[in-house]
Amino acid sequence: MWSTGNESGHCLNHYDMILWLREKDKRRLIHCEDASRASQGDGKHNDASFYDRPDMHSVMYPWYGYLEDYAQDEKMYLPLFLCEYSHAMGNGPGDVKDYWDFIYQYPKLIGGCIWEWADHTFIENGVPKYGGDFGEWTDDANFCSDGLVTHDRQFKAGSLNTKYVYQYARFELKDNEIEVTNLYDFTNLNEYKLTVEVNADGTVVDTKEYCLDLEPKASTKLTVTMPESCTLGAFAVCKLFDANGYEVAMTELQLPVAVKEAEAYTAYDAVTVEECKHAFAVKTGDMCYVISKDTGELVQVQKNAEDLLAEPMKLTVWRAPIDNERNAKGSWGHYNNWAGENFDRTFNLLKEITREDNVISVRGSIAGVGRMPFLQYTLNFVFFNDGVMRIDLSSKVRENCVWMQRLGFEFAFVKGGEKFRYYGRGPLENYCDMTLQTTTDWFESTPEAEYVPYIMPQEHGNHTGCKRLELQDAVTFIADKEFDVNVSEYSTQVLTDAMHIDELKKDGLVHVRIDYKNSGVGSASCGTVLRVKYRLAEKDIDFSFVMTGK
Repeated sequence: MWSTGNESGHCLNHYDMILWLREKDKRRLIHCEDASRASQGDGKHNDASFYDRPDMHSVMYPWYGYLEDYAQDEKMYLPLFLCEYSHAMGNGPGDVKDYWDFIYQYPKLIGGCIWEWADHTFIENGVPKYGGDFGEWTDDANFCSDGLVTHDRQFKAGSLNTKYVYQYARFELKDNEIEVTNLYDFTNLNEYKLTVEVNADGTVVDTKEYCLDLEPKASTKLTVTMPESCTLGAFAVCKLFDANGYEVAMTELQLPVAVKEAEAYTAYDAVTVEECKHAFAVKTGDMCYVISKDTGELVQVQKNAEDLLAEPMKLTVWRAPIDNERNAKGSWGHYNNWAGENFDRTFNLLKEITREDNVISVRGSIAGVGRMPFLQYTLNFVFFNDGVMRIDLSSKVRENCVWMQRLGFEFAFVKGGEKFRYYGRGPLENYCDMTLQTTTDWFESTPEAEYVPYIMPQEHGNHTGCKRLELQDAVTFIADKEFDVNVSEYSTQVLTDAMHIDELKKDGLVHVRIDYKNSGVGSASCGTVLRVKYRLAEKDIDFSFVMTGK
């Protein structure tokens, strides 16, 4: 299509351009975003009979409800085009699929554009620099770094998530069958190879290959082999390949297979607890756990008498803000003395610590400096034989507290950095609104490999849908319910403070997060605010996981 501009105004010169285009090129549609912006409410902007108007209504970064309202409004005649709807800055974009669910649902919605293709930076001594780094009189900081590909043309996890939103095949599980829909307009799916791989607990149990004679917009159903049971999860992964073997589509479908509950830990006859004035020392198997009676924190973990923890375990809600949180972070952090919960500068108040048999119970609250407590909690440390400790969190968030970035536990280990493996979504980083680029399986990685060099350092490396995390020569984390995992060479504070990649300093520790949940990443650096369903906005939160030396 032709465009006479966006963010450009719409007046006499634009009218003349449109009239000229209608004379010279009758094949292409005509777009002008400001024609929609400038004429809102005049009753004419959606009247296709106006010859000097564009052929579509065009908007930037609309709220999701706007799409549905427009699509259902019979007075709005023109098709709706989103000349910008998602912002690809830093870690993201997330929630792209949500827009396309609406676009596929309503024919009046004809698509949109993501801002933008590539990061713009100047590389100085190997470090990407941005606005303000060269003494300019005016700059826009790192707002020039908002591409689907990096400055050296590498794809991000958010870019590949977008690829799978845009793919031309849809796979849905219906009545224990996989329904395949060809979303191409002119291409038969017989030009592609389809594979369906079924796995249970990370083990492949069945693989089938198809060449489907499926016309554009047509659907068909395939039978799927259902595992009888699983202990972690069962999935069918559908992939479409072109003649050169390039993967053009991929979807993971969770199968309705019964998940066996893990055997409950009950025995604690071999657990010994030594109590002194300031701590409880719990010995079980080859593990020793020390809980401070002054702070209620897990302050020491030993395996075979060797220290594993460099710092006390912390219950936290802060993560290094991503670019898409630039507008929201003032509600969370200390950036404004008059606003914000100061989640990045918190104090833990121990109210009570008690012990009964193999359970040490901690009751406390957490508050940002100079603020009311935002979290009241009870934390139970439950010990069993063979080095097993279960952590049970029961918490309540203050009713008028802002939604949080995350909630979970941070560990700093002196060991475990050589290699780790996890069962969850991978291998690329992922968040609750950005998962289509991943599958659920066993993955091996290292803290170094988890690093993503965003131009302005920020939160990265999260994995959702996890059931297990195993740190080599250290500890294993296990949960029946899914949790989020993050393993990094960098502390949250270092990632928060650094403005360029060369300012990141490693401390030689392995920083691990075991999270109840992370909020999504969205695209609110320029786009609309994160959808409520992707926010950690719960007020009553219970979370349990097991830590063991095995």
